[in-house]
Amino acid sequence: MPRKEDSLAHWRSEIDQVDQEILQLLNRRARCVGEVGRIKASAEGAVYVASRELDVLDRIERSNPGPLPGPAVRGVFREVISASRALQRDLRISYLGPPATYTHEAAAYQFGHAAQYAPAGSIREIFSAVEEGRADFGVIPVESSVAGLMSQVYDRLLETPLSVSAEVRLSIHHDLLSKSGELGRVRAVYSHPLALDHCQKWLDENLPHAAAHATSTTARAAQFAAVDENAAAIASSAAAGIYELQVISSRIEENPMTSFRFWVMGSEPSKPSSRDLTAVLFATEPGEVGSLHGAVGCFANHGLNISRFESCSAGPWRRLYGLECSGHVEEEPMAQALADLRQRSPFVRVLGSFARVDRPHDDAKD
Repeated sequence: MPRKEDSLAHWRSEIDQVDQEILQLLNRRARCVGEVGRIKASAEGAVYVASRELDVLDRIERSNPGPLPGPAVRGVFREVISASRALQRDLRISYLGPPATYTHEAAAYQFGHAAQYAPAGSIREIFSAVEEGRADFGVIPVESSVAGLMSQVYDRLLETPLSVSAEVRLSIHHDLLSKSGELGRVRAVYSHPLALDHCQKWLDENLPHAAAHATSTTARAAQFAAVDENAAAIASSAAAGIYELQVISSRIEENPMTSFRFWVMGSEPSKPSSRDLTAVLFATEPGEVGSLHGAVGCFANHGLNISRFESCSAGPWRRLYGLECSGHVEEEPMAQALADLRQRSPFVRVLGSFARVDRPHDDAKD
């Protein structure tokens, strides 16, 4: 006679009981969040604190005993945090649209599905939406691990009063999508220029005669493929579902380690955490020998580690540089370093301090 523990009904009953326990705990957590929200409201505290949320997710993933994989547990708790945050206030997020761009994916990863999302037609529109109060935060692409910096972003960063509130790192995988899902019917391929470049080797080997057409975003390419039976798009797997396309081939990028970095822009600077970076733009005096060495030395003199440094082709100066350095602008070493830099530089713009993210998110591993 089979044991009770071997029956399907037994384990389904166990699952039902666990679900009820989870539901009770979720609502207990929500009540705690409600109290936190009440205290924040009386003290005019921020609803969204990126460093706190990052610490919670890291702690959950580190303490996970399994058998669920860490990234999957992280994804579940990300949505729990998103729903809990919505109990305090709905957040509206502007991103580079249309839906299913990689910027949209980065925004959803950072804020969860309980937030409201508003697609923008350009990076300039994202900044304007936050500056004018039509959005609480904006998510912008900053850097590709293959192509480097997005120069148009730095142009806009020179003008805006917004600050960098958080960073998001996202592994990028490109799929070839079409209405039919048949490679032999493809006569044209649409995508963003960077995506076309990342997938050029695959296209040369598999679609040597297809015409390549550049679009403003990969999601826009998916929109073209959705109305043309002979067209294909290089875009994310999420775009296939949204635009009712079939996947012809997955992960066709040449470099499987390709990643993008995004910044979350907000109107209020973030508070210090234990893992901060500060991003700064500065200029040097034209023709002054050693001016760059002296400017960079301002940070080393106060024991701050520069993790990123680049020359930017923006602004009215001959040389404009960007760097990211350990520390927070509200803490003494960074404040002293910036004071020294302002003595040396004709232009200094602190872009913001934000919690460092150590590795890119990869949906393929979730």
